[in-house]
Amino acid sequence: KTWLQFRGLGHGMFCRDYTKWAVDMISSFPDDIPVIVTNRTTALLFGRNEIDPELRTPTIHYGDGPFNSTNAALLARFQEDQISTLCTLAANRPTYALLPIPDMGFNVAKLGPRRARFGLSSELAIDRSEYDDRHKFVRDTLQRAATECDVRLLDPAQYLCDEKKCWGSREREVYYYDDDHLSETGNKLLVPMFESIWDEHAPKD
Repeated sequence: KTWLQFRGLGHGMFCRDYTKWAVDMISSFPDDIPVIVTNRTTALLFGRNEIDPELRTPTIHYGDGPFNSTNAALLARFQEDQISTLCTLAANRPTYALLPIPDMGFNVAKLGPRRARFGLSSELAIDRSEYDDRHKFVRDTLQRAATECDVRLLDPAQYLCDEKKCWGSREREVYYYDDDHLSETGNKLLVPMFESIWDEHAPKD
């Protein structure tokens, strides 16, 4: 995980120690090598969006939890740490942060075929407004990092959503192999997003 201070449930101090190790290791690389930061941050802060209520609780704390629900103190502490960690990385090298990938809340790969067997559309999506509302805090936090210390943002919603929907499957193509992990088909939609990084930073002959 990419913030220096928090504890993850079930991991003790491992998350914090790992992040410090990773930042130290990255600092040993040539400073023209970019780093890409990606996490399922919304789920850690607000819980997952599946039906099971036991999954809808935060899974990070700072030694004063765990919590049954997200609170303002947790969000403020997290935001401070996230921006600080990203700025630490960005001070020495090109740093990219991936904005949240839409999480569907249901198993796309299983639900689509079931619907098709009953003559229903196998195209699955969530409303774009649902995505925007769920991930607003994380998107705003990363935007602050971009403003404060030149972290560059990668936005998968530009490739997985339109103005009204974020798609889990469409035109017989399945973009997720469960509720939140992209399938081989889905991850190919993001290739142009990452190509921009390689084009900028690839070694020149």
